[in-house]
Amino acid sequence: MFPRRRLLLKIVSVALVVIAAWVAFDLFSPRTAHLREFDPDEVSRLEMPGERFMDHGRLRAEAMTKAEQGGVTEAAWARIDELLHQSWRSLPEVMNGRR
Repeated sequence: MFPRRRLLLKIVSVALVVIAAWVAFDLFSPRTAHLREFDPDEVSRLEMPGERFMDHGRLRAEAMTKAEQGGVTEAAWARIDELLHQSWRSLPEVMNGRR
């Protein structure tokens, strides 16, 4: 039984050393951001005015309001599903500049 305990102690010790090394590397490794490597078109897609997303937000808010009312019927769930699908279809259109 004693050799098993010693083996378990070695395994735990090695695991702790590995975890400590990983934490030290993660905390003290240099952080760099290579801004020149970003694609300007991709970055510009993130800098869109919020008004372009109003339709997406309105559809999701309407679906959420219907779902929170309680006692939702099958027809209401179908409408919620339709609203959520419309909202997700509107998002790529906004992101690709079609709206």
